[in-house]
Amino acid sequence: MVRCASLPCFLVIAALALGGALPAIAQTPYQGVLSFKVSCDADDRDNSSAVEGWGTDAWVSGLVRNLTAGASASAVAESGASVSTGAFGNATWLSPAEGVVSFFDIGWEADGVVSGNALAYQGTDWYYQFRATADGWLEIDYEMAGRGTELFGLNGFELELQGPGYWKFLSLASEPVGSLQYPLVDGATYGLKIKNWANIYGYLGSRTSYMDATFRWRITGGQPIPEPGALAMAGALGVAGLGWAPRRRRT
Repeated sequence: MVRCASLPCFLVIAALALGGALPAIAQTPYQGVLSFKVSCDADDRDNSSAVEGWGTDAWVSGLVRNLTAGASASAVAESGASVSTGAFGNATWLSPAEGVVSFFDIGWEADGVVSGNALAYQGTDWYYQFRATADGWLEIDYEMAGRGTELFGLNGFELELQGPGYWKFLSLASEPVGSLQYPLVDGATYGLKIKNWANIYGYLGSRTSYMDATFRWRITGGQPIPEPGALAMAGALGVAGLGWAPRRRRT
């Protein structure tokens, strides 16, 4: 039998009974990359009108820092038809176990393009490699939004967790907002990649198509943090424990 003679002991028992634990967030970071490559063609019957653009920012060897990158390209055909495409983003690490990735102005503008293309999905986009230092969870909350005269071709994003091989396509049309959770194993190395799939071929006509997205990710360990109601119950149990603490008998 466990005997307690003080309030702190009762609080510990109450917390254990509720099953709550603070997240174990220590991770070993290896590499972070933000890299975009785009291309466009105002007339795919004339190879001279194809143009590419790219931009990269990265850190390696655990030297974590925030990243910003972008790429753009524009092409004009002999007919006067034109198209431009771009992809931009920034990545913030609040710690090796938590951060935010934002993508913006991913898409294109076209004017009178009869047969061409606009491709914003040719880069790595965002990649983070790390080693888990405890069993836990990778949790991701995301939101995407499209804007412009025509959203066809923007598609959405793919998310891949390399190691266990988890992969999911997030559709801009049907899954613009959501949450994901994947298990992590102590000592295993993972690579998390988020990549846009914006591309369009053939008749572009005159249109404006862009999408933006934000991904908030965190790595937690242990059991979930108790809800506020559970914390209040823990406090009540601790206070009640005061009545159980043995008192010294006067002689």
